[in-house]
Amino acid sequence: MPNFETLVDAYYPPLFKFAMSLCGDLGAALNLTQRTFLKALHRPEVLGEKRKIGPWLFTILFSEFLKRPGASQVRREGGLTKLTQTPLNCHGALQPSAT
Repeated sequence: MPNFETLVDAYYPPLFKFAMSLCGDLGAALNLTQRTFLKALHRPEVLGEKRKIGPWLFTILFSEFLKRPGASQVRREGGLTKLTQTPLNCHGALQPSAT
């Protein structure tokens, strides 16, 4: 199993982009991404298994999203936000525009 810091470095940017596409709100996306890693950290037995950790992390994030107030309205309206080229730093935070 890779160490936890390595997992965060590898998966934070794509998880954050997924969270942004779900809720379209920077603060909520950051919170969802943090909650995902917090839940993963509390399940070391799963992190140690030889299986695909990425899909498991995305499942956690999506489950956390569905628990949020208003998530059912987003699902009914098909409100996913398309993010094509969101500039992120290594911790998934949006980088300032270069303009």
